[in-house]
Amino acid sequence: MLLNDMKRAVLTLSVPEQLELLETVTRSLRTSLPTPVSHVSIHEREAIVDQLFGALVMPGKTTTDEQIRHDYDEYLSRKYS
Repeated sequence: MLLNDMKRAVLTLSVPEQLELLETVTRSLRTSLPTPVSHVSIHEREAIVDQLFGALVMPGKTTTDEQIRHDYDEYLSRKYS
């Protein structure tokens, strides 16, 4: 069966059959593909993490959950009043 024939045939399958086929193809690919091997040593990984530590921290005080709720309530009050 050619690839185009298989593509057409898949469209005629029911959803459960398509899901089963998807699982089969996924399982096949997992066993066929080589498992990725990282060439970065644990020490290099730790250094990268140390460099990234705090990269997403915003300057200033962190907003609390309560303040976020209050601000959202105010936003909704203004929006729907």
